[in-house]
Amino acid sequence: MAAVIAVALSTGAMACGAGTGGESGRPGDESSRKPTSHTPDLPRGKIRTPTRKDVETLAGVRVPASASEIEGRLDPGGPDAALWARFAVDRADVERFVKSAGLTRPPERCRRGGLCYAPIQANETTRQLGWRLDGIERYLAHSEQTTDRALGLMIDLEQAARPVVYLFASTR
Repeated sequence: MAAVIAVALSTGAMACGAGTGGESGRPGDESSRKPTSHTPDLPRGKIRTPTRKDVETLAGVRVPASASEIEGRLDPGGPDAALWARFAVDRADVERFVKSAGLTRPPERCRRGGLCYAPIQANETTRQLGWRLDGIERYLAHSEQTTDRALGLMIDLEQAARPVVYLFASTR
């Protein structure tokens, strides 16, 4: 069963907060790459397709080795950086990916049309990227916010072996 993971970080787009802790919670534990309280050191410049490093730096997550074909948009300009990314991962990597985000609570199990808040809403950018988020029937969802950034996570449970991760991140 595949899943789609969407992480949404945006000033005004969603409310999210950086979590604390990792798998062991020990300093230097590479499995616990949690968001930091400073603005990421992203190169300023033109809007472009994000890299694995961009996703990890801005979103504060560890992109699994199984991730492939990162696509989306990175706007590193101005005082706020914004990132939209989509990539597929192995089903076995979904739990580890979620843990790497350092969320304060686990994602919620949701159904389209249910009472869950979808952390990434369809907007002009997602439409330009060709993302059909409103068509996701069953998913895991999460959102948090700090004073520095916002984080949201959405995992489509309709897919089989290769969940697709959607990520939006923003600093303030």
